[in-house]
Amino acid sequence: MAEESQASVANGFMIAPAESTIMLRWLVEYKSYSSRNTIIGLNSVLKMWCLWRRYPKEIDVVKGSMVRPNWKEKGMLFYGHFDWSESYNVHLNQRFVKPRLDSFEVSLSFDGIDCLDTSFGEILRFIFYERFEVCA
Repeated sequence: MAEESQASVANGFMIAPAESTIMLRWLVEYKSYSSRNTIIGLNSVLKMWCLWRRYPKEIDVVKGSMVRPNWKEKGMLFYGHFDWSESYNVHLNQRFVKPRLDSFEVSLSFDGIDCLDTSFGEILRFIFYERFEVCA
């Protein structure tokens, strides 16, 4: 798994053998999960971080490249450019984008992403068009 921050382990990209002990421990923790709990991270990224700290030999956590930029580094995606090509996983979340899009009157339509001159726009163009160029 990947370290997402100093207090969480990202679960967007995991590699584990069948019947992995750490994954079974994590699954057992979900017995106390409630959909009424609005803080989803308590049962996902924070719970896995705690399990990693308690059973450090059962999990290898990769730092720096697996989740970059992480959720705390949103400025790297939405307010400029970051070379995300070496990242295995990029934390994208629309809730971080809205203020930026509103201030520049850009929408998340295909026309809007064509000219969004940020790493976020670059990633969207790569996903939708398999190209990076702005306003092509």
